[in-house]
Amino acid sequence: MKTLFVSFLIVTSLPFSIMGKEYQSSDFHKSAASFDKQLQDALLDFVSATKDIAYQTTFTPRYIVRYHEREKLINEYEKLNLLIHTHDEELEKVTYHIRKKNNAKALELIRIRTAKYKAMLSLMNYMMMSGENFISVFSDDFEDIKYYSKHFEKDFKETKSQLYDSNRTHNRSGRDHMDSPYNRYHLNYIKSPTITDFYNLNRQISKLAGNDNDLKTLVENINDDIEESRQELTAFKRLLKETNWNAGHYNFLYALKEFILKSFSYVALPIKHAIQVEELKKVSEREFEPGDIGAIQRYGKLSNIVFKGNWTHGLMFLGKYSKFNKYFKDDLETNEVFAKRCNDELMKCHDYMSYLHEKYPKSMSQYKTSEKKGRPYVTLEGLKPGVVFMELGPSMAWDNLVILRPNLSKKDKALALERTFKSIGKKYDYSFNGNSYSRFVCTELIQYSYETNPNEQKEGIEWDVNLVMGKPAMYGFDLVQTFINQVEDPQRDQQLSLVVYMKALNKRELNEKSKRPEFGTSKRGSIQELKDTL
Repeated sequence: MKTLFVSFLIVTSLPFSIMGKEYQSSDFHKSAASFDKQLQDALLDFVSATKDIAYQTTFTPRYIVRYHEREKLINEYEKLNLLIHTHDEELEKVTYHIRKKNNAKALELIRIRTAKYKAMLSLMNYMMMSGENFISVFSDDFEDIKYYSKHFEKDFKETKSQLYDSNRTHNRSGRDHMDSPYNRYHLNYIKSPTITDFYNLNRQISKLAGNDNDLKTLVENINDDIEESRQELTAFKRLLKETNWNAGHYNFLYALKEFILKSFSYVALPIKHAIQVEELKKVSEREFEPGDIGAIQRYGKLSNIVFKGNWTHGLMFLGKYSKFNKYFKDDLETNEVFAKRCNDELMKCHDYMSYLHEKYPKSMSQYKTSEKKGRPYVTLEGLKPGVVFMELGPSMAWDNLVILRPNLSKKDKALALERTFKSIGKKYDYSFNGNSYSRFVCTELIQYSYETNPNEQKEGIEWDVNLVMGKPAMYGFDLVQTFINQVEDPQRDQQLSLVVYMKALNKRELNEKSKRPEFGTSKRGSIQELKDTL
């Protein structure tokens, strides 16, 4: 027996070959240590690149992560995630190498796996400490750069499984664990082990090192990883209770909420609304411009009870196709920007309008054709069917209407409207989550379209947003509130101007002959009267 044991020690300390190549045990130690260092360096790089955004999402609950910030977060995450999963296929071969007595290779793979788990736990803890607005970026699809959240969700669930597994009793021993040859407490049969598995199997792992000093160091590194991971698990357990890690995910509860809110939206009282379509046509042709923002109030809808304030809907005004074309056709700055895009994207276009036709041919064809048919589309809105075109009457002929104009260049308005066109067909966001870019409510579409993006040299609007169940969200109310707040605060940039407030008049006001309404059954309201609606 003693002879066999000595032979085992000699064998495990000698060089051996894998796939025809000879290795020293120190090679495996260096390889695993190198991977661990790469992971730790990559984690530091990720934190360094994202800390400013993380600070905002940690300490500013209403913070909406902007397009360019989201793009940066996802790009940095995917670089790190690619490194984390570099050895995944190889890691499943631990038991194979143990059975083949390739102990050094087996220990290398165990160390690589523990280093991976340690890095994943550190990453998830950092994300959760940065708050739901931060983590919602990764749990929501972002089709613009072909990012889909299923990979993040898989990693998060794998990390959660570490926590659940850690509740098992540690260092269990006895005959009940030796009866079955495929028991998880036999290292040479283990599959997809967790940190707890390695913790419980530390004796078997130590035996693989024999008396080889490099392999003993490798075992020490494994034990260090296990201890650090267990500490991270303690933090993870606490953070998991405080954080909605799938903040951008849509589950069965979302489907229930969607059903209820859709049902509400179909119920409305049969009342006559104040704003007349013919009057609306006159004022819109005379005063509205492409890129204007509208907020409306519609009395009698059951769904109004779920919205804050009087203003329950927002819209992006385009104007009919001919007006839209005329507005941007001769603007040199706009056309230079989009001519460059045409060139960069290898598209057969030369200015803003040709870019939109080339990029969104179906939508632009519908938009142009609608005017020829005599029922022109004039707005883009987030409604029950998703982001869609709307005609003037169905869009704005209700009870109260306010039109606000962004004090921006035509170039910045063109960039904002291009984003709106990009969003056509996206679903309605019944979670009212401002940090979701895969679904939009009406006002989220406006916020998304008009946000600043320094990567595009695009100026935007700073919106005052609300919190809904801990998530930043915008209502039609917030469009008006932002304008009023800017008017009243001389320290703020005046990013919005009032174009028109069409205020509904009641029967008594209409019967007073001395006050002839300018718009049929509504009048032009003042900023003070608009403020009084909030």
